Amino acid sequence: MSFAIVFLLEFILKIVVLGLSHYVKDKWNLLDSFVLLVLITVENLLLFLLFFIFAILGVELFGKLECSQEQSCSGLSNHENFKDFGLAPLTLFRVATGSNWNDIMKDTLRQDDSSVTEENKLTTMISPIYFITFVLITQLVLVDIIIAVLLKNPEMINDYDVDAEMGEEIELQRQVDLHDRNNFEQ
Repeated sequence: MSFAIVFLLEFILKIVVLGLSHYVKDKWNLLDSFVLLVLITVENLLLFLLFFIFAILGVELFGKLECSQEQSCSGLSNHENFKDFGLAPLTLFRVATGSNWNDIMKDTLRQDDSSVTEENKLTTMISPIYFITFVLITQLVLVDIIIAVLLKNPEMINDYDVDAEMGEEIELQRQVDLHDRNNFEQ
């Protein structure tokens, strides 16, 4: 974030010194402006970028795998596969949540009767690296998100405890007041 602030200061200084019309004429300045805009939102896009890269790799590596009667699949199906870029991120989302990802990896490890045997051997070597790397990264990101939420809101948790204690004290005070009122009336 500090880099983004320095980059923003440079952006502002260039506009002030050069003027807006001269700033816009230089293509490098336009690129700097675009980088600045992307840099501000990049924290939100990192997980999307990870899915995008792994989806492209998945389509390239496993897009030709076929599930049929002869070669059955336990993890891949018509709706969860790497045949096109539309289904690959959905399959990766399933892998990221830990839902049957090892069966999907097993399906990518099998030996197909393909004419390109060298490509098939390479795929069976890369598949465990691909899936284990993706699972580790996404699980770490999810754990980091959970930890960030827990560390960000400890005051809320303490406030709930204080509110619960306060409610109990108020209820006890009402009971004492009711008891005192009954004793006073007698």
